[in-house]
Amino acid sequence: MKEYFNNGTSNSAGLEQVDNYFWNILNLNIYTATVPDRMHHLNLGLFKYQIEFTTELLKLKPGKLVDDMNKRIAKIPRHLGLKVFKKGVQSLSRLTASEYRNMMKIIVFVVNGLYSEDLSNVYVKWNEMYLLSRLENFKESDLQDFQKVINDWGNIFIKLFRDISRSNLKFPKLHSWIYHIVDTIREHRAINRYTTETYESLHKTYVKIPYRLSNKKNVEKQIMENIRCRAIVIRNRVKKTKTLVAFTYTAKLFDFNFSEAIINEHRDNPKLNKNMSKGFAKFIDCLNSYLKLLNTTSEDCRIRIYSSVTLKNSAILRAVDNFYDRP
Repeated sequence: MKEYFNNGTSNSAGLEQVDNYFWNILNLNIYTATVPDRMHHLNLGLFKYQIEFTTELLKLKPGKLVDDMNKRIAKIPRHLGLKVFKKGVQSLSRLTASEYRNMMKIIVFVVNGLYSEDLSNVYVKWNEMYLLSRLENFKESDLQDFQKVINDWGNIFIKLFRDISRSNLKFPKLHSWIYHIVDTIREHRAINRYTTETYESLHKTYVKIPYRLSNKKNVEKQIMENIRCRAIVIRNRVKKTKTLVAFTYTAKLFDFNFSEAIINEHRDNPKLNKNMSKGFAKFIDCLNSYLKLLNTTSEDCRIRIYSSVTLKNSAILRAVDNFYDRP
């Protein structure tokens, strides 16, 4: 890196045009001195590069493959806990690490059959590698498997994108990940032990957001005032909420005193749909397990079953096969 800088060619290597203090320290292994972080190395680093390089690769092939990829992404239906990317890869420039993790869940299916088998495999290998990187503990055999998966992914990644990258993939995060991450884990233990995601989240909540709400004049004072007001609101909210929010139930379907005979009678009711009959078939075993946890019995137990309930986190659980005439 120092050689590129001194020769004035750091643009071709993707380096910033600034001198680096560490270059003045002799015999310093920068990859040992700088502990890798999964969020910056993977979520916001290598995976971000992989998406960008994929887009550039598709532009080189005849046809509107980038448009096809965007359409595939946009067609993925909304699902609990999964972000919907209605604008496709066009919206990736401002994604957070969490949103990139959502993209990892779907991109394998998006690129399948779109360009080449290697393009599909690089995302399959990526997910295998990413899952291993999240382990809390590593045995030596795990590290060997991890290094193999990293090498498998790296070989395909370099083969696909070397000519796409302006620097021919000469950037530190790739080198650090392939050649140093396993040794770093041996020395410092699992990556999860030294992640910066918590501090990044705090920085966003207590610095970035208040800064954007300011008028950019006397910023520090405005940030502190914003944080103080937020703390007062949260404290008052906690004081007013003395009890938990009650569940909200809808129409009552069943109301009876517990007995196996009544349960079996409902189970055999021909008017019930298949799923509700199955529910009654498992009802006694599930209830007994629940009562065992509570260390009580079913004596004088009364059963009420409603068509749905809204939990305090606004999630809705339904006991019927369909609602609003939809499954």
